[in-house]
Amino acid sequence: MVTLEDRLRKQYGEHGIYAGSSHFHDYWCRDSMFAALGALAIGDPEIVRTTLMYFLDNLRDDGHVALRIGTKNQVLRYLGLPTSFGVHHSQDKGSNDAFDGNSLLLIVAEQYERVSGDLLNREHIRKVVAWLDANDRGALLHEGKYASWDDSLKLTGARFYTNVCYYRALRAAAVLLNDPKYVERAERTKMIIQTWWNGRYFADGANSACMVAGNLLAILWGVASTEQAGKILDHIADRQTISPPAGFWNPTWKDVFIPFFLIHINDYHGKLEWSWLAAAEIAAYRIIGNESEAARRTAALLGQIERYGTLHEVYQDDKPVRRLVYRSEKDFSWGLGLLLVSHEGAIHRLFEDRLDLESPPKNMSSFLST
Repeated sequence: MVTLEDRLRKQYGEHGIYAGSSHFHDYWCRDSMFAALGALAIGDPEIVRTTLMYFLDNLRDDGHVALRIGTKNQVLRYLGLPTSFGVHHSQDKGSNDAFDGNSLLLIVAEQYERVSGDLLNREHIRKVVAWLDANDRGALLHEGKYASWDDSLKLTGARFYTNVCYYRALRAAAVLLNDPKYVERAERTKMIIQTWWNGRYFADGANSACMVAGNLLAILWGVASTEQAGKILDHIADRQTISPPAGFWNPTWKDVFIPFFLIHINDYHGKLEWSWLAAAEIAAYRIIGNESEAARRTAALLGQIERYGTLHEVYQDDKPVRRLVYRSEKDFSWGLGLLLVSHEGAIHRLFEDRLDLESPPKNMSSFLST
């Protein structure tokens, strides 16, 4: 029997953790960073260090963390045709920088140091933080089109997912740089995010619909209160599928990269169901102490993995997406990593905010002990 650990370890490469086994077989920062949390949960800090160092060694001069290291042309990669290799900072549909990589790298770096006792190069870490400092506008990050995880969307401005990640990254920066000013900045960011609460979930100025990623991470990273967490999970649970959609909405041509309509994946970041969100939802139930619901949803997701042979990236009506042009990625490391974090019982250790500027990083045994 192939275990979840085996499936994640299949994506370990020479320089880090791949996003998947076919058309996303590159080092994508956001995928690699969430997968790295799973690697920490199963006792593999070495691959996490390798992943972090590969992105840190390939920083842009201003400290921006690459979106992807690998394939230059994703279309050619998908078609199985030759393409060049490189370090890519801008998203593939224009010239805007990806806006979540710096935050996610800091979050994982903090957890890695706590687990391993190993300290990363502080000059590199300071450059990563400096890029965030330079792009802070009124305690928020403001992004261009296609610059978030849902990179088929044209939504711009101070978006929710990006700024939840930013909030947690500021707290990570406080630990990594031993500088309490980042705690104060994080609290300002959190206060603004709280103004986006509409009584059922958090929205933002770019989109009033429930975008699931930011809302689940708000629970995991302490932005949402206990009461808000319950309401968010109730809202997201109002569906028939195992995995949540990217958002409870139907994007129009005004919202989506136009070629996605031509290849019939305009709903990619609409109502298609994402496995990493299913794993994050399980983790959120565990964070609030609802073990029975977490166990029920875990069993459903594990059953889906067994039914289709692995964890896929996206589903439609609980089946891996298989359309005329697009096929769902297999062995999706982002989802596998988050599922391992919750499945292995490490959720409170890897997501709880344990800010303590005077305590040294903890070693593996103390970090994973109960």
